[in-house]
Amino acid sequence: MTGDLAFQAMALGKESMAGHWCMQCKASRLKFTDDCELWTMEDLVRCGKDAEKIKGDPVLGVKKKPWWPFIPWAHYMVPLLHCEIEVGHQLLDRLQAIINEHIARYSPGEEALITSITTLKRIITATAKERDDWDNSAEGGKKQKIVMRAVMAYSRRREIILENNNEQDERTYRDNESALAALNLHRTHLVQKLKKARRTLSEQQLKLKVIQTAKGKKEHSVESKMFNVLKKIGVELSSYHGGSLNGKDIKKVMNNASYVFDELAVILKEGKRPGCILPDATLDAMCLHFREVLVRDGAF
Repeated sequence: MTGDLAFQAMALGKESMAGHWCMQCKASRLKFTDDCELWTMEDLVRCGKDAEKIKGDPVLGVKKKPWWPFIPWAHYMVPLLHCEIEVGHQLLDRLQAIINEHIARYSPGEEALITSITTLKRIITATAKERDDWDNSAEGGKKQKIVMRAVMAYSRRREIILENNNEQDERTYRDNESALAALNLHRTHLVQKLKKARRTLSEQQLKLKVIQTAKGKKEHSVESKMFNVLKKIGVELSSYHGGSLNGKDIKKVMNNASYVFDELAVILKEGKRPGCILPDATLDAMCLHFREVLVRDGAF
């Protein structure tokens, strides 16, 4: 049994999980090792039944029982062509990102957006770490949980006991309420700062994408010249502008990798921005690297 990766994941009861859990073993994408425990059809059926009992919550990435449990696991074939295509897409996307960031001439406003995006990413990383450190600290998140439990417990007690409460207990309760309010305010500030930074980053990235897409359509841009090279080997440019190449076009790039990347090296050296930090020798080496990787990918 074979098909594309999405179909195979659905057939195995792992719909929408293929990006997070291995198709062959029980490891998540964060825990891939050489000695992971491989799936068996019996294990997939068992995990599918367990997931269905708890209303579809995934068990090791399995949401439902496999569609055809009578097909032996060894008869599920990895769709190698789709893997090759995705590797090709990622390589070309990475190459385009390098060109935009380090080589191609800036459009008006593009450099400022790139600087802003870099700063926002640093703010997000630092704020997320500050939030996590606070959550795990004795004077932060741990104290917040302890005080919250004390406030809630005393509130329930006051609702149940009708006689007047002890004055000292009341004073302690008010102090805990004040402390909890301050702790909640501090964490809310961190959360709001993180949300604002992420929202702004998304907006800036969208603006940058619009600028870079428009730049790529200019006649003398590096991207337009690269499109002309791809056109000569029969690649459908409409597919590329749509966000990805189809399988046939990826194979054309792989089969003509030497020609494509030799031409690209010339284009990059002639069209790089003033003050580009990458010397011509580095651009030659980069194009050679991408060419060799694509050739090896196509050899599979």
